[in-house]
Amino acid sequence: MAVIGKVDRSKFGSIQARHVVVEDVTGPGTTVTVPAGDTADVTFTIAGDVPRNVQYVGVSGVSGLPSDIYIAGISVDADNKTITLTLFNHSGSDIDVDADSVTVSVVAVA
Repeated sequence: MAVIGKVDRSKFGSIQARHVVVEDVTGPGTTVTVPAGDTADVTFTIAGDVPRNVQYVGVSGVSGLPSDIYIAGISVDADNKTITLTLFNHSGSDIDVDADSVTVSVVAVA
């Protein structure tokens, strides 16, 4: 994880300086099967290096998804520091998303 800058606190009226951090998280922790024509959720945990007072979290990129797997939704839980991808299988057969094969690039403001 790298701190890439500080946000000017005077623009937000905050007492604390804010940090913008970037992290690549890898998952899923175990192989997930996405049934044909259906969806499955995969959750990624943002590392403990992100400050506990995360204000905003966003996804800037996803790589490593198998062919015919599409992102149907992204949910971010800043309090628990998790990101959940809802994956859709466009093919006619089940597809496995192998453990630790997907990388999600995360941007967080804390």
